[in-house]
Amino acid sequence: MSAQGAPVYVTVVDQETGEVVLSLGPYPSAAAARTACGVAAGEVLVWTRHDLDWVADLNGTEYRVPADPSLDA
Repeated sequence: MSAQGAPVYVTVVDQETGEVVLSLGPYPSAAAARTACGVAAGEVLVWTRHDLDWVADLNGTEYRVPADPSLDA
């Protein structure tokens, strides 16, 4: 679980429509969720920190993982 004990879920969003196309999880941490996204996508994802989320773009979709505030600051 994350620092607060809450599970981390991934949201995959269509960049054009904003529609949620996939949800993944739960994962014990943001790091574990980001690793799992690469496995689900079948390739290495490049992550960028955006406010309170980690975001990776892939073929018109955006993978969003909430950051662990105490670990990812």
